[in-house]
Amino acid sequence: MHTSATPHLRFRVVALRRLALSAALFGATFAAHADSAATAAPAHAHPVPPTAEAPAKPRGALVIFITQIDPMIAGHALHFAEHMQTEGRGVTLFLIGEGARLALRDPRLEPSIVTEAPLNEKLAELLAGGARVIVTPFSLKGLGVTPEALVPGIDLRCDPALHDHMFEPDTRLMVW
Repeated sequence: MHTSATPHLRFRVVALRRLALSAALFGATFAAHADSAATAAPAHAHPVPPTAEAPAKPRGALVIFITQIDPMIAGHALHFAEHMQTEGRGVTLFLIGEGARLALRDPRLEPSIVTEAPLNEKLAELLAGGARVIVTPFSLKGLGVTPEALVPGIDLRCDPALHDHMFEPDTRLMVW
């Protein structure tokens, strides 16, 4: 009985993750469409001359929890983080459980399906661009590795200020 329940539970967890990702992507697409439709000039309106003002940077920060090293899923998460960082958002990555393998010096991971680059190289680029990457000590313990096995720049602290940051109105949370 126990063995037949486990695959069903895994299926439900995977289905819930996919649903959350779909909802997040749909919400972003819908919001972008609604914004462009709301600001679009009617067909009969006179064109507005361009202004010298730079477009506004996105407000708030992005906190992404990466819980696995699947080349498709982790690749999407890192690719999305890169785009948000490029647009000016502060990015924090929590690498939890198997996701902590992304921070190992020699992870021997498959390349990203999205970018075809090794996943740990993309993580290094995000770190170089100012992203904060956190691996919990519990994840290290679960993987049987020490902090010395991590690439430089990985943060092992999960301080209360970060917990508060996750609940600020302009912070967005995502889980992969």
